[in-house]
Amino acid sequence: MIATQDSFRSLKGFFTLLFLFHLVFVFGQEDRRANLDATNTDDQSNVYSASLDCIIAPEGFQKIDGYNGYYHATTGTSLMMNVVKGRTIVDAEESLTEEYYKNIQADLLSKFRVPLADGKEMLIVKIKLNIDGEPFIRYQGFTGGLNEVLWLLATLPEKYDSVVQGPLLNSFKTTKFAQR
Repeated sequence: MIATQDSFRSLKGFFTLLFLFHLVFVFGQEDRRANLDATNTDDQSNVYSASLDCIIAPEGFQKIDGYNGYYHATTGTSLMMNVVKGRTIVDAEESLTEEYYKNIQADLLSKFRVPLADGKEMLIVKIKLNIDGEPFIRYQGFTGGLNEVLWLLATLPEKYDSVVQGPLLNSFKTTKFAQR
């Protein structure tokens, strides 16, 4: 019974993370408020699921049916992949303002770039936020080109960050994003 309750709590947290993903999606700047308003509604026609083949998932992460990403049950870490059409990597980076972090009630911990095998770079942002009163870490990875951005989003309980960070960032570095 205890294992079932723990599994239920993990799944509850997982689905809470999925719900929060849709609530915190913000791309744009002040002068693009009209686009932001459209993005923050149920009409997210510029957001598409990315192919799961664009990265090599970390060890122990499993694909989840009906979810565009992976989940690691032991640590409660989710990894989601989306493509944002009509945006560039510059747009993504410019949208990561103090106001953005304030709106999602998060603290910026670090922001850095890593080289990818295809010659591109990925901007990685690490933030801390609370979900249901518990501290979580979120890694956001952005790469792309002139017309779309690949957005990787990994969320995990803060207590597992020291063991998940290395494998997760190594996975992010395997990204190969072919634009359509």
